[in-house]
Amino acid sequence: MVLAKVPVASTLNVANSSTNVDAHNYLKVVDSQDQSDRGNNYLPSGMTWTWKDRNGNNLDPGTTLDNSGKYTRTATAIFPDASRKTLSQMLLAQLEQHLHQQKLNVK
Repeated sequence: MVLAKVPVASTLNVANSSTNVDAHNYLKVVDSQDQSDRGNNYLPSGMTWTWKDRNGNNLDPGTTLDNSGKYTRTATAIFPDASRKTLSQMLLAQLEQHLHQQKLNVK
């Protein structure tokens, strides 16, 4: 969980708002134990970023953060359709390779 300090009157998912808080700023790629931010190096082009409710289930319909206080939302990355298939294939290949390596290590 990331706590973000944003100004009162910031918005989430409000169409044509110049004060929308960019969900992309609250997600990062981390692929090592030092947890270094890898930026967008591993992400496909055409991704979009949005906000969902606190459980990550429903799209935030458009919220104005008009009072000081705590708001809980989930930053969400949406992969383009073509990348979803490619990502699934890549993850399946990595899993198969891992299982093969485990099989080789059995004594």
